[in-house]
Amino acid sequence: MSNKDESGALEQYKQAYQLQKKARELADQQLEEKSRELYLKNESLKQAIEQLQLQQSKLITQEKLASVGQVGASLAHELNNPTAFVQNNLVSLQSYVSSLSQGLQEALSLLSSVADKIPDEPFQEALKEKTQKIRDEADLDYIFEDVPALVAESLDGTRRIASIANSLRYFANPDHTTSKPLDINECIQHSLSLIHKKDKLADIQLELSPIPTTTGLPMLLSQAIANLIQNAIEAPVDNPKVTVRSSHTPQCITIDVLDQGPGIDEDQKGKIFEPFFTTKAGHNGLGLGIAKQIVDQHQGRIAIEDDATAGTKVRIELPISAPTE
Repeated sequence: MSNKDESGALEQYKQAYQLQKKARELADQQLEEKSRELYLKNESLKQAIEQLQLQQSKLITQEKLASVGQVGASLAHELNNPTAFVQNNLVSLQSYVSSLSQGLQEALSLLSSVADKIPDEPFQEALKEKTQKIRDEADLDYIFEDVPALVAESLDGTRRIASIANSLRYFANPDHTTSKPLDINECIQHSLSLIHKKDKLADIQLELSPIPTTTGLPMLLSQAIANLIQNAIEAPVDNPKVTVRSSHTPQCITIDVLDQGPGIDEDQKGKIFEPFFTTKAGHNGLGLGIAKQIVDQHQGRIAIEDDATAGTKVRIELPISAPTE
């Protein structure tokens, strides 16, 4: 083969190689674009599924609240009527017992003083013995001391029943969409009714400051706060203590929920409010995600903040008189 023929063949090989190279590059580019397109579609589908699951969980939560409301309205009515007359009767009984105790003690004291003035000594001694026997056999000294405490304790019990009934009535309103005036401290109080403490005995301390009235959805805010408290109760620590604080500035209302657990790793703080993210076995990771959705709905802010004490502090900041959608 001549040099000219060899040169022509080599040029053909080069051209064929370049064509194959360009074809491979084009195929690789198309594959990369298709892969990127597929990845974006998968991410979009994943987000859509997560959003649907989150919305489903919120709907289930609202349905549960509505069910609690229906039962609560009935129970509140049934509890309030008998509790009211028991409480009124106990107040009257408290007054009667006080008068009876005072009168009986005065009568016994008078009887003892009269006995001292009787000249017949044997009769005097017999009267004193009879008076003391009445005291001892009836255990009057103990009754005088214990009955007021029993009545006061019973009155406190009826007040607690009335408080529970009022809490149930609070959840009886089925309207979860209309913004209305609310007291954040009341939302915090009512949130305790939604907490499941059966697994652990938790010490929940409330440190509530006077808060200006704002607007929002009280039932949903109570649910958000309850989710934070529930999460704090479930911190991996024996005899958990949870502190809930409220305060405000001219611009916003602040709610802090503090626990005494081991805290949250820095690399997890950015994920803690993501739906389905959880570090606890047997949990679905939706509680904090729902709380964030509710706070966002009120144009607020929720975040994990550093605290001087060991544990975790979750802070909610709500603008005063925040409009809701």
